[in-house]
Amino acid sequence: MCLGGFVGYSLACREHNFHETSSQNIPSYITEKEARDQVNGFYAQYLNPKQDTPEDSRKAYISSYGTKNLAFYSQYYRHGFDPIVCSPIMPTSVTATNIKPGPGAAVTAVAKYPDGTTANIDLTLVLNSEGFGIDTVTCPGEKGNLLPNS
Repeated sequence: MCLGGFVGYSLACREHNFHETSSQNIPSYITEKEARDQVNGFYAQYLNPKQDTPEDSRKAYISSYGTKNLAFYSQYYRHGFDPIVCSPIMPTSVTATNIKPGPGAAVTAVAKYPDGTTANIDLTLVLNSEGFGIDTVTCPGEKGNLLPNS
């Protein structure tokens, strides 16, 4: 029942009717398509940087597709592998496969490596003043617990 003052009505009714409302009408919402396009577009460019300046190109892709948090993570979290692809070996592809849309979207992407192995990479996307961007990358297994390179 949606009773109360305007604020109470607005919050209670919006929450109650959440599933009846199109995601396109919900402010501050990242759709499944938007999240998929962001992750797939980012990795398509990240895996194939400009050959004359690959490191600079990758930094530019992180800045344009990600948040400041992702840029910081990429720059300072070096544990014997590239933290954006979770491997010392560059994958041949990274594709978004499982997406949970919302105000903060959660994406699982599958990385395929040259030797035929695969690994899941978990990403979160968040809203920011420019729209939204990739905020975190979580590598599988114990990689996040490795000691930094000396």
